[in-house]
Amino acid sequence: MSGNNQNAYAEPRRLLLGLGDLYINNVFVGNLKETVTFTFTRSYAYQRPGNNIADVKGEVVGEECTLEASVCDLKLSQLRRAFGINEAIDITTDKTLRNRDILKLTGITPTAPTQLMISGSLAVASLDRKKEFLVTTDYLLSGSPKKIRRVSGGGIGDGEFVAIEYNFLDSGANSLQFGGETKAPNTFQVDFVHRDSTGKLWQITLFKAMTITELEMAFNERESGDFTVHNILFRALADTAKPEGKNLGEIIQEDATA
Repeated sequence: MSGNNQNAYAEPRRLLLGLGDLYINNVFVGNLKETVTFTFTRSYAYQRPGNNIADVKGEVVGEECTLEASVCDLKLSQLRRAFGINEAIDITTDKTLRNRDILKLTGITPTAPTQLMISGSLAVASLDRKKEFLVTTDYLLSGSPKKIRRVSGGGIGDGEFVAIEYNFLDSGANSLQFGGETKAPNTFQVDFVHRDSTGKLWQITLFKAMTITELEMAFNERESGDFTVHNILFRALADTAKPEGKNLGEIIQEDATA
């Protein structure tokens, strides 16, 4: 639950817990990188009767619990869970992908691309993209699967490297369609597991959570030696099947001393 009051005060409680593992409904989502931040904020309303100069009573009028993490190894099925997308992963249909190869064409010897190209999708150009080569005039396709060879006397020099781009079908691809959805986002249990410097485990569980992340995927594979990470922000919802005061989440410390 959450609420605000113009006379209320917020009391944030934040634990910076570092690296760990992330689970959604007990399914491993990924290893976490950088800082993981758990925030529990309460909002209060205060009563000040009559001419009193001080408040005499305070009540909690709202709570917000969030867990923010950076996942460094998302897969498509994990992405669906992490961003609360209702649509299922499609694993039954061949998917069309665009591929680029750099080939060296020597003599008139046919050279195979790395993938099985779809007919009519091939484009061939010089490496600097200043010249686009033409089928029949500069190169020919032959055989099955299709291979490419230069035409003697055409625009591709003997032993020249060319860039080829083409479509191919991937029978092992998965796809996730998204956007334009008016349904309520998926809710799930979130578990963050962290091993501290003493070797003991900490676990933070949000009993019922949803993601409030803006989907942002940066594809800089490495930046200053680090791999790309994907930020995810979870917001806890009250689990009405649990008693009041115990229905947002739980923090567990292994072998703890009270």
